[in-house]
Amino acid sequence: MTLDLATFARERGIKYFMISYTDLFGGQRAKLVPTEAIADMQKDGAGFAGFATWLDLTPAHPDLLHSRMPPP
Repeated sequence: MTLDLATFARERGIKYFMISYTDLFGGQRAKLVPTEAIADMQKDGAGFAGFATWLDLTPAHPDLLHSRMPPP
């Protein structure tokens, strides 16, 4: 069963979620996501700037998409 993060946050007064992943060199990359946007990220995944993850990209490249984890 997948937890509805928007409902979870609303019931507990949570204002932000920390969305993160580990880059290719072991560095932790993260962004704060307001509760109002968490449902979209839970459904579609979170975009991260490729140039900030030490990949051979520039700010002109599109974001990388970190997809959601499949349900257990």
